[in-house]
Amino acid sequence: MRPDVLARMALLGRHERLSAGEALTAGLVSEVVADATLLPRADELALQIAANSPAATARSRKVIRDFERFLIGEQLEAGWAEIRAHWSHPDSKEGPTAFIERREPRWEEG
Repeated sequence: MRPDVLARMALLGRHERLSAGEALTAGLVSEVVADATLLPRADELALQIAANSPAATARSRKVIRDFERFLIGEQLEAGWAEIRAHWSHPDSKEGPTAFIERREPRWEEG
């Protein structure tokens, strides 16, 4: 994941949209396929994984999960703490209300 793309997504929020190609370039996805081939390709990958040793697959998945926790675990926890802290801020209610009312949000200062 490229830090510049992450920053844009975090700061621009709903105003930032990536094409499939941009998501691929940024490392958010590992492959891009046409809509018509999406499910067949997913089935193909699932069958390839299922053909492997279940024990080896389970161990590989565990290593990957452990590696992800090691790399970004603290950052994810810090991020969730910030999100939970924001829930009590009036803006956390104003955004969804403005969306439902189809109007621009009126954010609180500061």
